[in-house]
Amino acid sequence: MERGICKLCLFEKDLQGSHFLGKAVYKVLSGLDSPPIMFTNDSAMQSTEQLRGYVFCYDCEQKFNDRGEK
Repeated sequence: MERGICKLCLFEKDLQGSHFLGKAVYKVLSGLDSPPIMFTNDSAMQSTEQLRGYVFCYDCEQKFNDRGEK
């Protein structure tokens, strides 16, 4: 966990490790002929790894999980 501002509720809280794309979206992208292209500020590359970051607090992460990913 990491302390910071949640990108959804905008409160300072402990942030959870989150996937930038939902599991279902990533599954579709991974089923294509080649892996998805991942972009950073400095480069672009193909990768089978899901990008993760500390973006949402636990409560907001659960909203995405309960109302979208499941």
